[in-house]
Amino acid sequence: MSLVFTWADHLTVDGDSVSEDAATLLSAALRGAPPPPRPITVQLFGLDLDTGMATVAWHQTVRALRDHFGSVTLVEAPQMLAHSLYKVGDLADGRIVLVMPRSDEGLTAN
Repeated sequence: MSLVFTWADHLTVDGDSVSEDAATLLSAALRGAPPPPRPITVQLFGLDLDTGMATVAWHQTVRALRDHFGSVTLVEAPQMLAHSLYKVGDLADGRIVLVMPRSDEGLTAN
């Protein structure tokens, strides 16, 4: 399944993200977007990040959305994306907000 971006009163993202680059993701996310500046909400409950590079691309995309719209709220972000945003301090200024980040189950044996 590829990624699907749907705008209504918020952006909903569904599908698997493996190795898309941030520019491609941002371009797809902005198609049909309301004009900035305006805070936006992005529903990520259907997004699965399959690689570390996909996490990096989404991190860059979230930063670009924040810069474009002024602020962004991520609902049900995948655990690795939420952790990445937190770890580098991108949540500190309140322009990126996490709501109910997922606690994805690990798939490896300990």
